[in-house]
Amino acid sequence: MFRRKRKQSDFAAEIEAHLELETEQLREQGLSEEEAGRAARRAFGNLTRAQERFYESGRWLWWDHLVQDLRFGLRMLRRNPGFTAVAVLTLALGIGANTAVFSVVSAVLIRRLPYSDPDRLVWITEFWPRFNNTMVPSPDFLNWRDQNQVFEGIAAYGGFGELDLSGGGEPERIDGIGVTWNFFPMLGVGPDLGRGFLPEEDRSGGPPVVILSHSLWKRRFHSDPNLVGKIITLDEKGYTVIGIMPESFRFPGDWSPELFAPSSLPLKADWSARTLAIVDVIARLKPEVSLDRAKSDVLTINRRSDKALSPPVAQMRAGLQVQVVTLQQHLVGDVRVLLLILLGAVGCVLLVACANVANLQLARAAARGKEMAVRAALGAARWRLARQLLTESRALAVLGGVAGLVLGAGGVGLLRQWGPHDIPGLNTLGFDRWVFAFVVAITAFTGITFGLAPVVVASRPHLWANNQIMSKSS
Repeated sequence: MFRRKRKQSDFAAEIEAHLELETEQLREQGLSEEEAGRAARRAFGNLTRAQERFYESGRWLWWDHLVQDLRFGLRMLRRNPGFTAVAVLTLALGIGANTAVFSVVSAVLIRRLPYSDPDRLVWITEFWPRFNNTMVPSPDFLNWRDQNQVFEGIAAYGGFGELDLSGGGEPERIDGIGVTWNFFPMLGVGPDLGRGFLPEEDRSGGPPVVILSHSLWKRRFHSDPNLVGKIITLDEKGYTVIGIMPESFRFPGDWSPELFAPSSLPLKADWSARTLAIVDVIARLKPEVSLDRAKSDVLTINRRSDKALSPPVAQMRAGLQVQVVTLQQHLVGDVRVLLLILLGAVGCVLLVACANVANLQLARAAARGKEMAVRAALGAARWRLARQLLTESRALAVLGGVAGLVLGAGGVGLLRQWGPHDIPGLNTLGFDRWVFAFVVAITAFTGITFGLAPVVVASRPHLWANNQIMSKSS
C-alpha cells in the first residue's frame, strides 16, 4: 500500500535492456540499426501502456492519488502564507472553543463517576414544605438504614465545616466533613494508605480518628508515608490519622473537603432529642431495584415512623416529599442544560468560522480558475478536481485542528483554575478519549463544510475555459 516492491526506474531500465537485446538480435539478422530499433519497439508494443500497467499494479491507486493531492495541497498552502495563517487561526479559534467546552461536557455529563458500579448509586432527600427546603434529619436516615428492603448499603455525611489545623507549620483553616463508617465502602473506594473507619469509631464517645485527602497530605505533610498512626491537632484537639485517600477520589458533593471524620450519629432514631443532625444521604440500590421502588420503600418507612411522632413534629412534617434520584443526576442538576446550551453556542461560533474560511476559499478558487481550466483541458475529470480541492481543505482543517487542540488545552487549564467551583468535576478536567474523538470529528466536519464551496465553483471548469476561448477569438 505504501511502497512498491520495485521502483519505476527499475522497470524502465528493464524495458530498455529488453529493447537493446532485441535490437541486437535483429541487427545480427542483417537489419540496420534504425530498422532493428523500430522492429524491436513494434514487437514489444506500446511502451507508455506498459508503464501505466506497471503503475496500476502492486499499489492502491487511491492512496497514491491521496499522497499526490496532499503534497500538492501543502505546497499550495505554503505558497500562500497569508491565506493559510488567517484560515488556520480562524479554524483554531472555533475548534479550540469547542474543545474547551466539550471537555467540560465530557467531565460532567459523559464521564462515569469514579466509584464502583456508579449507576446504582442514588441520592435521597426530603422536601419540607413548612421550611421550603430540602434536608434529611438523622432520625429519618437511621430509620431508612435499619428498615429498608431495597439498598445494599446506605450512608450519610454532614456536620463539621472549617477546622483549625495546627502543628507542623503555620496554622490553617481546612474543610472537614463527618461521614458514617460505611461511607467509603458503600462508594467502593478506600484509602491508599492506612484503613477506613470501623463501626465502633462511628459512635458518640468513639476514638478521635481522621482520614486525610490526598491533596492535604501532599500539601501540608509533604506526602509523608509515615503519617498514618500519628496525631494531628484540629481545633486544639488531637486526632489520629488512620488513612490517606487516593488522589483520584472525588467527593460526591458540590465541594471538596480535605479531612474526613466519623459522623458519630446516634445508634437509633430519636425524634425527642434536643438537637437533630442534618445529613446528606447516598445509597446503593440492590440489583434490579428501580428508583420508583426505592422511593416507595422510603415512603413506607416514613409513614410507619410518622405514627410514633408527637403532634408538633408531625405537624412540621406535614406534606413532606421524598426525592430519590441517581447520584449522577443530583451532581449534575441544572448544569446539564447550561452546558448543552453553551456547547450549542460555541458550535455556532464554529459554523461562523467555517463560513468565513469558505469565503476565503471562494476568493482563492476564483483566482485559480485558469489553473482548473487548464487541468480540465488536459483531461482531468471533475471528480478528480473536486478531490484535489477537498484534500487541500482537509489539510487546512487538520492544521486548524492541531492549533485548536493547543488553544483548547490552554482553555481547559483556565477553566480548571478560574471556572465556577459549583460545577461538579471541574477540577478533573482533562483530555480523554472522548475529547480527542470530538476534536477529530469536528476537524473532519470543518474540512468538508468549508471545502464544498470551492468544489462547487470548480465543478464547471469546461464552461470557464470555453468562455475564455470565445472571448479571445472575438
